[in-house]
Amino acid sequence: MVDEHLSGSRASGAVESLGWRFLLGSLAAIVAVPSLRCGLDVADAAARACADDADEHLRIDVRGDRVELVLRPRTTGRVLDRDVVLAHRISESVSALGFDIASPRLAAARRGGAGRVVQTMEIAIDTEDVTVIRPFWKAVLAYVDDPGSGDPNAIIDPVGQGPAVWFQHMDEPRPQRNRIHLDISVPHDEADRRIRDALEAGGTVISDAAARAFWVLADAEGNEVCVCTWQDRGPTRATSRGGRNMSYRSRRVIAVAVVASVSSACATLLGFEDPPSPEQIESAAAELATLPRLAVSEQALQVVVDRIAAAASAVAPELRWSRHGDRSQGPCSGPYEQAGGVLVQLPEHRAEGTLPDAEWPAFQQTARELAAEVGARTVQRGFREPPDYYVGFEGSEGRSWHNQTRVHITAVPGTVTITANVGCRIP
Repeated sequence: MVDEHLSGSRASGAVESLGWRFLLGSLAAIVAVPSLRCGLDVADAAARACADDADEHLRIDVRGDRVELVLRPRTTGRVLDRDVVLAHRISESVSALGFDIASPRLAAARRGGAGRVVQTMEIAIDTEDVTVIRPFWKAVLAYVDDPGSGDPNAIIDPVGQGPAVWFQHMDEPRPQRNRIHLDISVPHDEADRRIRDALEAGGTVISDAAARAFWVLADAEGNEVCVCTWQDRGPTRATSRGGRNMSYRSRRVIAVAVVASVSSACATLLGFEDPPSPEQIESAAAELATLPRLAVSEQALQVVVDRIAAAASAVAPELRWSRHGDRSQGPCSGPYEQAGGVLVQLPEHRAEGTLPDAEWPAFQQTARELAAEVGARTVQRGFREPPDYYVGFEGSEGRSWHNQTRVHITAVPGTVTITANVGCRIP
């Protein structure tokens, strides 16, 4: 069976707890390292973890202070189940060396605050006739066609150094506005901070009509940039930039409501046959029948998240919580999908402020007890180097990590984040 493409919400949810982020058809991560030699060790471990899939899926950028890892199939240009499996393998291999796949903000902080989170930049050019100008840009940049793109007009740097270029159709000339703008794709939990920083630097918001898919910002002279995330992208969603009619390109993974089945490679690693046998489906259905319905489980999980946030506020009263992103729903893995099971990712719960180092142990224990109330009893610990903390709690339903209830908490200076998803349930 051909490996299936993943929607943005499913890809993001599958790797976010590992420190990876979903960006424009790829999974990206940063490993902070003390030296180039250590970086080469990390790169070697990542390549070995991918084995025969390395050439097709993995791109590595090694520097003296960090290793940037990107998983994206060269031939399809869209994240597959296989990439999620490889992200888990790489994370395990890197951890065995004593390093972490750091959250994007933590990785930047570990580099002395001079860095940034993972991001992807594209250049968009407005045109009345792409066939007239595309050859010029392809020639002057020495770019090539994007072989894995759904957009036949997109062009890319063949060595992967420069940003991709795509062409946006317009019906008539607009001499009063620039025809070239930048698209900056950032992790969904970075967008608000990036926009705030841009506004403080003198920018303005031209349009937020398509948020959280993208916001159109401009500098003091009207030059535009779009801050983009994978969220809120659907086939029926209207997309426009400050009044410009636009058919947002389909080539980079847009988070449409696609039901992606588990591939043979991923299913085997998750312990499922592919396709699932009737006996497996029957067993999955029987297990799901013993669990609370989706609505009940979702409500219980939201209560737990709110109580965890309240526990944090009790020791750090300055924390002000807000929800970011949308609730998303998708299929379970393996026979649980055929049995009618679905998963729900809750909106991210985020607060600006800092959790005191001295309070972390007690807070973590409280969070552990609360997460256990919804069945998330397995503790997944990540970085615990003051002042940066992470802990996750996972359930045991559904026979695999993808089908389980999960609660993850990250606390770094200035931000506390809680992400959670309901395990596989019947609606």
